[in-house]
Amino acid sequence: MEERGRAQAEEKRRLVEDEKRAREVRERRLVQQSQESRAQAQERLANTTVDQPRAFSDMNRSKLAQDYPPGVTEESYTEGNKVIIRRVVVNGNRADEYSKVIAKWGTFYFKNGQSITEYIWSRETEG
Repeated sequence: MEERGRAQAEEKRRLVEDEKRAREVRERRLVQQSQESRAQAQERLANTTVDQPRAFSDMNRSKLAQDYPPGVTEESYTEGNKVIIRRVVVNGNRADEYSKVIAKWGTFYFKNGQSITEYIWSRETEG
């Protein structure tokens, strides 16, 4: 019985050692992947132009400029109890999105998601 106990203990010790080695290998691989990832990120950062940072809205406007022809494009649709008139104004590689929301409780104007006046809506989308 004592002999069998020693054999089992020895077997468990071997299993623990094997598990330790496997974990060390996994850790080394993860460390190596992390170092490679950091090096790639540093390289991308070093290759980034330092001109000026661009806001998300600038990128969005550029996408609109690609999707719509130069000039003013108007679309209208109904959403619930509201009528929405959407105008996309493209000038060169820059585009702005204007919305006029007509509801029972009032009329509201937006430029790129920001509230504007009726005067700005008229001046910038009709002229």
